[in-house]
Formats: sequence, structure tokens, C-alpha cells
Amino acid sequence: MAIKKKGGVDYGLSSTTMNILGEAAKAEAGVGQYASKGFDNFLDTAGEYAGKKMDEAAQEKKAVEDKFNKAAEEALAIGGSLTPNYFDSYYDDVQGLREQYLNATNDKDRAAVMNQMNQMVAQTQTMKEQRNSMVDSQSKNLISDAMTGQQKEIFTQWLEGKTKVRRTEDGTLKHMVALSDGRQFELSDDEISGMQVLKASEFQKGFGDLMTSTEALAQAGGFFDVDKTRRQIKTSIRDEDLPSLINDVSDVTGSKFKDDIAAGFEGLNYMQLGQMMGDVFEPEEGETFWYENISAEDQALLSDALTNPKSEHYNVDVTKTALENYYVKLIEQQYPKYKEGAEAAGQYKSKQQGYQSAVKDVAELQKKKELGYGGTDMSAEDYLNE
Repeated sequence: MAIKKKGGVDYGLSSTTMNILGEAAKAEAGVGQYASKGFDNFLDTAGEYAGKKMDEAAQEKKAVEDKFNKAAEEALAIGGSLTPNYFDSYYDDVQGLREQYLNATNDKDRAAVMNQMNQMVAQTQTMKEQRNSMVDSQSKNLISDAMTGQQKEIFTQWLEGKTKVRRTEDGTLKHMVALSDGRQFELSDDEISGMQVLKASEFQKGFGDLMTSTEALAQAGGFFDVDKTRRQIKTSIRDEDLPSLINDVSDVTGSKFKDDIAAGFEGLNYMQLGQMMGDVFEPEEGETFWYENISAEDQALLSDALTNPKSEHYNVDVTKTALENYYVKLIEQQYPKYKEGAEAAGQYKSKQQGYQSAVKDVAELQKKKELGYGGTDMSAEDYLNE
């Protein structure tokens, strides 16, 4: 029922409502059961706590950002000397990792992102070392002629930063290379660097030293040990040097195996070829072709089999043996030439010494005659010193 105020005024409020209002007034005044029990500053305390938590969250977020920013700064510093095409892709990759790192909700996920960053930095460092090595090889003229035109074009575009770069889902960097003939290839840094073929400089230096020692041996009249020379040549031929040994001009001889081997087949017959390959046989009765010169077609086939790794007849061991024989023969042929040269030089020196001695004798006799000296065993020098 409605409650009336003293004085007869009816507010039209139920008793329940009035009770609620009364309790609210007491609570506002802090009396009765609402007297202070330590909760009167709760809202202030709660607000302070919430503010503290927000500050801690902000500090934690900043610490997370600072940690990544430091790693990103170091990563970008490593990529700073890259060509624009590579750096643009690298920068985008770093920013993508930044977003993943900041959105991660736990340390494990953030550690996984940082691991990706470290892998990317390591790949980039390796790639820079590859590029620097290749640039150095080019500047020192160490690139072999064994590289094909296609390989050289890809190699050049990669070094000059003319490729289009992207990173695959597994983190591998790929380069899109467009060749002048319209063909396109997508290759990794390792695949491109693997195309590089260097000259066999170490072998050529060793071969030059052998030539020099052989010349000294010949001049001294020493014995030329062909078996020892063969062992030295054989152990010096490495598989990785074969492309250069086949295709490059030797610094020592001024010629290349590929050309000399082709010329070497000219004028040979099939019997001689068999003997060169180490075969010992007698032709069957009526087989006269063994004594015929090797045809031009077969010469080309043989040269290709020895010098072209893509030939179906190519055998690395056969090619190594052919190179061994080739370089041993070059030294073996030079020994008698060096020896003859030394002997000729010795004969000339002997003649010169004899001529000089004769001139000296004539001069001495002439001086004696002028001084009226003769008939004793004294020399002109002794006479003048009397």
C-alpha cells in the first residue's frame, strides 16, 4: 500500500521502494551497517591498481618492441650493402616478422619468430660472402671459360641486382631471372653461386713448377723420371678442376686441352687409337679399317666424349686419364729440348771462352814484342813489374 508522509502528503511510493531509498541514504552517509569497514576507498584503490596494471602492460609491450627493434636493426644493418632488389625484399621480410612478433601472445611464439629472423640473417650473411667472393674472382680474372653463355648471363644479372626477388614459404630466397632469349628461371642463391666455375689456378701453378724443375734437371744433365712426373700430375688433377683443365688456356703452355685433343686425332688411324687407349689386340683377318685414319665424324665424337660432361659417352675417369697423359707428354717433350738447349749453350760458352783466351794470348805476345821481351818464361805482367 502507499505510504503517506507526515502532514498527510502521499508520495504514492510503496513500502519496498521507500526501504530501498532509506538504505541508499544510509549508505551515502556511511552510517548504520554502512559504517566504514575499510571499503570506503575501494574505488580509488581499484583505480590505482588498474592504472598500475596498465603501466606494467605498456612497459612489457615496449620491452617486447625494443627487443625486436634491436634485432631488426642488426638484421637491416647486415642487409644494408645489398643491391636494391635484394634489400627491398629483405626489408619487407623484416617488417612481416615484426608484425608476427608483436602479435604473438606468448614467449614460445615470439621465440619462433626470432628464430626465423636469425635464419634469415644467416642466409643473408652467407649470400653476401658468396657475392663478394664472386666479385673478387671476376676482378682477378679467375672465372673459367668453362661457364656457358647462359650461366654467365644469370651470374651477371644476380651480381648486378637485376633479378626479381621473393621468399618462399619455407624461407628460401628465390631470384627470377629473365634471359635475353626470353627464357625465365627461378633460382636460389646457392643454385646461382653453384654455377661459378673457377680456373684451375693451383694446378697450373704446380704444372709450371714441374716445367721449371724439368728445365733445371735438363741443364744439369740429370735423369728425367717420367713415372715420378706422372704420379705428380695424377695426384694434382681434381674433379672440380676438370671443366677448367678442359676449356681454359694453360698459363704455362698457351694452349688448351680441348683444342689440342681434337688436333691430336688428326692423322691417327684406329689401330693407333686403340694403342693409345691401352688396348692390345690383333686385327681379325680382312679387317683393314684399323689402318685407316680416324674419320672426321669419329674425331668429333671422340673429342666430345672426352670434353663434354653432357655427352652420353663421357666418363670422368677416362677424361682424367687423358688429361694425365696430355700433361705428362707436354713435360716429357720439353725435357730433350731443354737438354739440347743447355748443351748448345755450353758449346757456345766453350767456344767463346776459347776465343777470348786466344785474343788474350795474341794481345800478350803483341805487348811483349813492343817491349822487346822474349825468350824467357816470364809473363808480360812479370816483366812490367820488374
